[in-house]
Amino acid sequence: MLVMALVVLLVISLLCAEQVRRAVADRRQEQLELLRMQTDAVADAALRMAGERLRADAGWMGAEWTVPAGVLAAETVIQVEVQVLNGSITATARARVDNNLTCSAIRTGGTRT
Repeated sequence: MLVMALVVLLVISLLCAEQVRRAVADRRQEQLELLRMQTDAVADAALRMAGERLRADAGWMGAEWTVPAGVLAAETVIQVEVQVLNGSITATARARVDNNLTCSAIRTGGTRT
């Protein structure tokens, strides 16, 4: 009887451990998806801003800036780089979170972006 109780306890413990593992994996996937959406939005905005800036100043060559932690999410820092070369704009956004999640988004367009 004792052996049967221990086997049941072991099975229940394994099931609980699997539920915890799934919950952690689901949470990480949700964080990564949110980070991807934020990074995409920042890259899109940087491309639009660069197009407007370039139309106002044809000599503008680009810029770099950082969206600090707390602006979009508590732990997310996004570094943005915009380059202009031969009328083509490239906006790159690189995001990182303290728990080592990272994501990048690159957008390209012309001066009419």
